[in-house]
Amino acid sequence: MAMTLPDWTVIKEAFYTQLNGNVGATVYSAVPHNASYPYVEISDVTGFEDSAKDTFIFNSTCGIEIVTAYKGQGSQKQMNDIASSIISIMRASFSGYVAITGYKIIAMSVDNNFNITDETDQNKIFRKLLRFRYIVVQN
Repeated sequence: MAMTLPDWTVIKEAFYTQLNGNVGATVYSAVPHNASYPYVEISDVTGFEDSAKDTFIFNSTCGIEIVTAYKGQGSQKQMNDIASSIISIMRASFSGYVAITGYKIIAMSVDNNFNITDETDQNKIFRKLLRFRYIVVQN
């Protein structure tokens, strides 16, 4: 069997399908300029070949950004609640074997969890950057 790279857009779509409508925020793969808060962006999906002798393995990551905004001081609670929902959904949906045409996701973990706070004249903006690491094998 010839080794081929996974279609990363299919993996991104699988994440979108699992999260959209289930996390208390609108989910985007590309955020429009007029997006309302809170929102979630599924950003970069990357991967590299990391095969064993008899198995085609791809070490991959997916970035997810959660953005909330408040007038005045606000709170990070909503952002953290959305992050908890995302992590729970991803763990439940992708624990074990997930079928993607020609491939399976066999392991997933939260690789990074980083907060950024910013202010504009109108809002205090809270961002949480999550990065999931997962292992994809070719069937």
